[in-house]
Amino acid sequence: MKYSKLKAELFDTTVMSGLCYGSRTRALTKALEKQLKTAHLSIERHLVGFTLHRQSIQGLHNANIRPLSKVADALEYANKPKHRWAGHMMRRSDGRWSRAVMEWYHRGEERSLDRPPTRWSDTLPFL
Repeated sequence: MKYSKLKAELFDTTVMSGLCYGSRTRALTKALEKQLKTAHLSIERHLVGFTLHRQSIQGLHNANIRPLSKVADALEYANKPKHRWAGHMMRRSDGRWSRAVMEWYHRGEERSLDRPPTRWSDTLPFL
């Protein structure tokens, strides 16, 4: 494939940033993760020059296409800035409002009986 390294760099800097734009502020639910993976794999497949039909005929899995494209994983790319910012907030101890807002928990309202919505902090393993 011609210019594969250049294509991968352009993909990581332009397409991935647009694809993962809102993931820093919203919680990534399982449904959003699936949509992000699906869109990323589709774009990555076309970057390499495969269609879904051609991929299935040749018996290739998505894991076989990743080394050919040399691009980063979408979920890792989406979670990296969020984890970096959360780590920065956890190291702060000067009483700024951003840390207080991050740790705030509303106790006046009861939650519904069904499954609670995913919070932003639920995706952080160290909180």
